[in-house]
Amino acid sequence: MLEYFQDMYFEQCVPTDASLLRLWASLALWDLLCLAAVTQKSTAFSRLIRASYLLDDQGARVSVQESLSNLCVPLCKLLENAAPDEAVLGCQEVAADVQSMAALRAALPKGFQVYLRTSSSSAPDGASPSASLSFAESVFTGFIYSSTLRFKDVTDDLHANCRKLLEDLEMPSDVDDAVREDFIHTNLRRLCVGVFSSAPTEGAVGGRKIAVANLHLKSQKGLSRERAMFIRGLFDILFELQGVGSVVVLGDVNVDAPFPSKVTPAEQRTLVEASPLGHIPEQLVKAGPAKFDEVINGAGLRKYPEAASAYTCIKQRTMFQGQPHKAGEIAHGHKDVVIMSGDGSMSVVNTIIGGKDMVASKAAAIQGRSNLDMLMPSRDWQCDHFSTMCIADVLCPDGKLADAFLRLSC
Repeated sequence: MLEYFQDMYFEQCVPTDASLLRLWASLALWDLLCLAAVTQKSTAFSRLIRASYLLDDQGARVSVQESLSNLCVPLCKLLENAAPDEAVLGCQEVAADVQSMAALRAALPKGFQVYLRTSSSSAPDGASPSASLSFAESVFTGFIYSSTLRFKDVTDDLHANCRKLLEDLEMPSDVDDAVREDFIHTNLRRLCVGVFSSAPTEGAVGGRKIAVANLHLKSQKGLSRERAMFIRGLFDILFELQGVGSVVVLGDVNVDAPFPSKVTPAEQRTLVEASPLGHIPEQLVKAGPAKFDEVINGAGLRKYPEAASAYTCIKQRTMFQGQPHKAGEIAHGHKDVVIMSGDGSMSVVNTIIGGKDMVASKAAAIQGRSNLDMLMPSRDWQCDHFSTMCIADVLCPDGKLADAFLRLSC
């Protein structure tokens, strides 16, 4: 046993400072706990590990770059089929160590830049975070965007206004001060706002700027309306930026579709299986996604995917996660969205839900398959969320295409 840990954790991953040493120790402890679980039910575990998305059909380990390349397939197809002139994608929970960044850049199509930031620092393409960052700070949020675009991070400039917007939100009476502050702090920490512009060609309508906010909103039950109200106010703040003619808000808004408290995991599976492929059971949409959409639509904003029932995330809890008593429960929702203003400055040509299209079509081709065949991560999609992408024409006030942004992919 000692030789195993020396090989896996010491000789291959020698800690270089105190913060990495803590990570090293926690990983070693996690493996010990997993070994304890295996001794209790070794046969079941061996079947489970052979089904891991980290292994291919032959049982060989899938590399990080292979997984990232698979996740980039929808983007590559979008660029090939629709040929947008520029592309901007929000990315979250990105590990920004040198190895992961190298794998990400290798997986991306040519002509893309990566910009990542934490609550305390940023790491432009090619850079890596300081070794002194904590674990929470070493997971970045930011943008992947066409190298032809001009980009400026304005997140810090908007911090005060965004905090006031969150503080002024009316919360339900059962939300205490600690929950409110956690909601505010987490949403601000995960926010990244960029202003993008394209160099005008000769005789073109140039200088048009688009503000893009990348969100990863705090997951807290019962606050679907409050998340939407924050987004509604964020549009007002972004439109006040000098020279901005269009605004896009995208990312993980964490809108769940919770089951009633007494519904068992078996009953959850039955409901999900019976629902049309790719859609949340109708009776669950009202509990979260519909409330979110009510505020967004009421503000004259346009959300994609448009259907509140559209799955962008569907997972199943296991005994190896932090709450083993919830093993077997379905965690699902309408989480990953692209939202645009309804002022006519952008016209959506197409929307795809990357990963879902591939997995759902594969499931539909086999008789008897259901939503449970889209559980993620999987060998078909090595991520725990699908990726929502839109192709949009960016329009001038007179309704004509802006030459500086003929099409933008978000």
